[in-house]
Amino acid sequence: MFKGCYTASITPMRVDGTVDYDGLERLVEF
Repeated sequence: MFKGCYTASITPMRVDGTVDYDGLERLVEF
């Protein structure tokens, strides 16, 4: 069904449902 390599991108969320950008920055190098 799927071929190749895939990377899971996990977005950290806060309790109120908004994106935790500080947590996201720790997970991803820009």
